[in-house]
Amino acid sequence: MKLQGIKDINWLMYKQYCWRYGLSEGQFKNLKRYMEGRNRRWYNYIKNNKGGLTMTITMSYKEYNKMQDFCKQFTVKKGVTRPILEYIRLTITGDTAKAEALDGYKVGYIMLELSSSERDGEILLPITKKLKKSDVFATITELEEEIEIRTATGASIYKKPEGEFFDTSKVYPEDEPAEVFGFNPVLLSDALKAFKGEKAVKIEYRGASKPLIIKSSTAQALVMPVYHNKRWYYLNLREMIKRKITYSEVTVTFDGKSYTYIVYGATTPSKEMKKVLKDYKGEEIPRISVTTVTERRAISLENFIKNSILISEGEEN
Repeated sequence: MKLQGIKDINWLMYKQYCWRYGLSEGQFKNLKRYMEGRNRRWYNYIKNNKGGLTMTITMSYKEYNKMQDFCKQFTVKKGVTRPILEYIRLTITGDTAKAEALDGYKVGYIMLELSSSERDGEILLPITKKLKKSDVFATITELEEEIEIRTATGASIYKKPEGEFFDTSKVYPEDEPAEVFGFNPVLLSDALKAFKGEKAVKIEYRGASKPLIIKSSTAQALVMPVYHNKRWYYLNLREMIKRKITYSEVTVTFDGKSYTYIVYGATTPSKEMKKVLKDYKGEEIPRISVTTVTERRAISLENFIKNSILISEGEEN
């Protein structure tokens, strides 16, 4: 299909009325007749039934699938509650888009990279099936009453929802977090799914490098965190309960007698002397010797969970 002989139609109109709406050769000829002042029927059909073009963005099929996978976890099922909660709000700023969804109990958003966008704004998008590699891209066009999603292999039209999307600007906390810790989302999700029959569970947190405990009235689960020190790595349970431990064996001798005690970590005779002299009542000055040892030792899981043995970051492998 070519534009030969049509002076009053430009490439933008060509893309709008032909490529985007899939007009046939015959329909385009009728449009051509209108442009030449001979026929208004197909022009009125397109205007009244297709709506006007208001916004268009394009993203790769990978970005589109990433958006759908993330946001479907936060939208409601069709017919459950307010229809607006079945949709994703895309907020476009330059060549990036913020895709956000909520269901009244949880809310989440993900940032996406766009291949192109005409201008900044918002589009409400439904949850759809994921695209295939052969689809290559997703061009999303907002019309007056519809949303069109066109790929390299086809196109789909969806009715725009009624009403305004909820204002979530005040939902996310703006103050600094008390503490930050990391968990693998798949492992944490799998552990929580084991309690799907429960109305609620208790979550016990003991520190960023300690396991998270999930409890119900009849079950308990433990999930290991990931630790961030320039890069994320997993804290493996088997490694955590059998690690290198540094401790000091302190021997105190006085009046021909002696006793021994253990201090976790490294220490010195002078430090231990101060502790001993606080309660010492003898006349002879005690002699103190310290032997510091680092060895691989198994820690009972119970003690590990209760945090009864403290291990500094410098003692980790």
